[in-house]
Amino acid sequence: VYEPNKLETGQWVSEMAGTSTIVKEDVSESGERLGSLKTVSRSYHELGHEEQALKIFSHLRADPKMGPHAALFAGTIHLKTRQYELAVTDFQIGLKHENVSDEVAVELKYRLAATYIKQQSIPTALGLLREIESVAPEYKDVKDLVVRYRELSSNENLRVYLISQTSD
Repeated sequence: VYEPNKLETGQWVSEMAGTSTIVKEDVSESGERLGSLKTVSRSYHELGHEEQALKIFSHLRADPKMGPHAALFAGTIHLKTRQYELAVTDFQIGLKHENVSDEVAVELKYRLAATYIKQQSIPTALGLLREIESVAPEYKDVKDLVVRYRELSSNENLRVYLISQTSD
């Protein structure tokens, strides 16, 4: 599938296919393509084209400026598709950036903790949740998660009962 060269062509294809086309002009005076790549990858992500978005986000993870956000998006896609090891890698890459904002760092840690919970690594997840609680105590449901997983980590029988995998 190729993108149309003209707006009219895109609209015509959209009408024929029954889908919408996102049109956005992104001009960069510096000639830097990274901003455009981020925009394109977010558009793919929003339209449900996860594979294409993931390729671009994975490419941008190493960028000093956009890397934390790209890692967050890549990790979120991997988490959503149950590719937990890849999600962990993405979130960790995002956290290693020097310029990661506090807001993005908290969200990276939150999603990393969620991934560890999915992998049943409760002590590791609990450590991250406590870190979040220390810097942003009112963030999402962190307080509730800390209480819940503190109890699970201290009570082996309860953890086995509640988290054990059910047979399909």
